[in-house]
Amino acid sequence: MLTSTGNLLSTGQGVAMFMQGVVYALLAVTSLVVWTSLYGEPFGPSYRVLAALAAIFAFFTFRGISLFSMWRWSELPRLIIRFTFAWTLVVLLMLALVYLLQLAGSVVWPVILGWMLVTPLVLLVAHLGLRAFINARFEQLLEQRRALIVFASDASRQLAESVRSDPHGRFQVMGYLDDREEERTGPIRGLPNLGKAANVAEVVEREDVQVVFVVLPEIGLQRARSVIEELDKTRAAVYYVPDLYVLDLGKARVGEINGIPVLELSEMPIWGVDGVLKRLFDFMVGLVILLLISPVMLAIALAIKLDDRGPIFYHQQRCGLRGKRFWVRKFRSMKTRPEPEGAFVQQATRGDPRVTRVGRVLRATSLDELPQFWNVVVGDMSIVGPRPHALSHDDHYRREIRRYISRHKVLPGVTGWAQINGLRGEIESPEDMARRIEFDLDYIRYWSPALDLKIILLTIPRMLRDPAAY
Repeated sequence: MLTSTGNLLSTGQGVAMFMQGVVYALLAVTSLVVWTSLYGEPFGPSYRVLAALAAIFAFFTFRGISLFSMWRWSELPRLIIRFTFAWTLVVLLMLALVYLLQLAGSVVWPVILGWMLVTPLVLLVAHLGLRAFINARFEQLLEQRRALIVFASDASRQLAESVRSDPHGRFQVMGYLDDREEERTGPIRGLPNLGKAANVAEVVEREDVQVVFVVLPEIGLQRARSVIEELDKTRAAVYYVPDLYVLDLGKARVGEINGIPVLELSEMPIWGVDGVLKRLFDFMVGLVILLLISPVMLAIALAIKLDDRGPIFYHQQRCGLRGKRFWVRKFRSMKTRPEPEGAFVQQATRGDPRVTRVGRVLRATSLDELPQFWNVVVGDMSIVGPRPHALSHDDHYRREIRRYISRHKVLPGVTGWAQINGLRGEIESPEDMARRIEFDLDYIRYWSPALDLKIILLTIPRMLRDPAAY
């Protein structure tokens, strides 16, 4: 069983901070090299020591200034102040070590002073340029998520205030829902009442909400509070045990939002910094794989044409991230026949007469899936994620299986956690699909880069021998 201790703050934050530190360190060193060359000064041992010190101090000082947070022009004055403070700290540390190492007499001070004045501008301009590029290229992964609060209370008001002051700018609260009269609960300042809590699914669809905060009303907690206050008069150890199973919270994870503890029931984990890093990995690895397998794909295309002279590729619409439709591409492994739009797609069965001679080899080795790496490169799919199903299957099973639609919180994948656990091929009963969905949701709930790598490595032997592939 998969386990994790994640929270709403990115699990890739450490990787991102390291990358940022490296970028700023390289920029500081490059600036020193360029500045000394402009003065015609040889880059001797003393300057190399200064470059090493600048790299170390810039790495640790600037790595916390996020490139991945939401950008607003109103933040520019605060950003300039942070850069000025950070670079001043770097300069003071360097001057102290220059004095201690007795390097003052071996460098040209106009060069050093000029570099110290110019470099913060270089770093600031580079920061703004990189952040503009990241926000433009990965807008969907970095945008503020539209949020909704269910039930009004003092805790709800505290949550709303905390979200407003969140330095990461992760959420835009659209409003709140409550079944009780506002005179009893009191409004949440600055937020509209969007209706009854019973209509939450309808409001989520109408307002395009991506995050819902359910704040349990205080009714029922007053009795527990009075008991706890009485127990404060004793020497007994006191434990509060929430009834997790009433709300199906057995797999919830503890997180926090700007200091407020929350239970994550159904998070979208591959978002923000994590989403950018995963997308970069998908793009680079997908592109390399496409280049490496292009001769194999050419040979497969030729074999399909020689087999029955039909089309090489099979195209079908699937649902991706947030339900967005895209065209998935596979090598055609079945005989061509018209497929009515919206018709329930019949899956291949063992010994299916529709499968061509070449198609049997392709399906047994999963080589028919290779064109989907193009979907990965263009951003419709990921290398690892829940496998996309036919639209007719989505329409059918979303009504039959609870949380089926939660698969669309992440990009679909070429391979997935369910597939490496033997859950692929023909679906013989609703229980088969429910089992796959359980594994898909476990992947989403416990996602990490290490889990992706594990799935990729376990997929390779599965391609060579998988009894469910036919």
